[in-house]
Amino acid sequence: MKGKGFFFFLWMMVFLACGNTKEEISTKKRRIPDDFLKGMDISFVPEIENRGGVYRKNGQERDFFDILDEAGINTVRIRLWHSHPGGESSLEKAVALARRAKQRGMKILLDFHYSDTWADPGNQSKPAAWSHLEYEELKKAIKQYTYEAISLCMKEGVYPDFVQVGNEISSGFLWDIGRIGGVYDTNWNRFAELLKNAIEGVREADKSLRIKIILHHHAGSDYGSMDWFFGHITLYGVPYDIIGVSYYPFFSHASLASLKHTLLAIASRYHKPLFVLETAYPWTTDYADNLHNVFGEKDFLLSDYPATPEGQKKYLYDFLWEMYLTGCIGVIYWGGEWISLPGYGSMWENMALFDFEGDALPALFTRW
Repeated sequence: MKGKGFFFFLWMMVFLACGNTKEEISTKKRRIPDDFLKGMDISFVPEIENRGGVYRKNGQERDFFDILDEAGINTVRIRLWHSHPGGESSLEKAVALARRAKQRGMKILLDFHYSDTWADPGNQSKPAAWSHLEYEELKKAIKQYTYEAISLCMKEGVYPDFVQVGNEISSGFLWDIGRIGGVYDTNWNRFAELLKNAIEGVREADKSLRIKIILHHHAGSDYGSMDWFFGHITLYGVPYDIIGVSYYPFFSHASLASLKHTLLAIASRYHKPLFVLETAYPWTTDYADNLHNVFGEKDFLLSDYPATPEGQKKYLYDFLWEMYLTGCIGVIYWGGEWISLPGYGSMWENMALFDFEGDALPALFTRW
């Protein structure tokens, strides 16, 4: 870390320390600018509404987007699967969701998974329609698919503000051709070229360069993994605008302080804006259904934040503030809408921003 990067890092550390000192004096002095992106992933909403699920505020049934608007949500993230067998997270549903959000002045973040199902560091399978494609054909397919998806959004008047080319692509995507890490490190050139083609698909549809490209890493608190990934991205000349990260304290077992230090160092090294694309925290360890929850053990709670509605609110309030001080442009809450319904269970209902009756929890209305 040399030159301007070193001094930037020192300046941010001083700024952060000063911010914490002021915070200790009085939390009433907290004020985040209106352009900070307070967001929520809303990808489950079509499935929940189609199954009769409702959302409430103070016990009264309300339109989901009206509740978000009143909560100060200014950005929504929408998952896009290529061809899910059940039709979930389709382009058609993504456009319909985006239209409802745009009507309320919200920004849109479109999250391409480039798969027919969940894509994350442990799952990056190709869409079934692309299963037979080899490398050269795959480059053409991802570019054309991305181009067509963005073009349709623009035609429908739901221009995305941000696009993720892949979801948590820390180990690559479109396995095994685009897989990286360990014995697959020889694939870095292929992975980089696939990424470039996806980005070209966005740029050919959006010649104004209005859409910001995000590369998403799953381990925001792991400096070594982040540096390895974005170091290679830089080496291979992949063009992008924003570094996106996930942070779940119960998965990483890393403190907020550790996350902040990592993000400061990454920002100093790569000179890109930071965006927390996923975080969540439980408001209870109870269950609303018989489906096993992703998180349910009290042992993994952060000491300052109990699994209660007020504990969840305090976590999100502190998290938003600390990420703002760290220089992030915004925070997206993941799974806030994923409530449980009869016949449609949720592995996340104890970390949603609505309770077991679909009533909005205090954390959703966290203000600055």
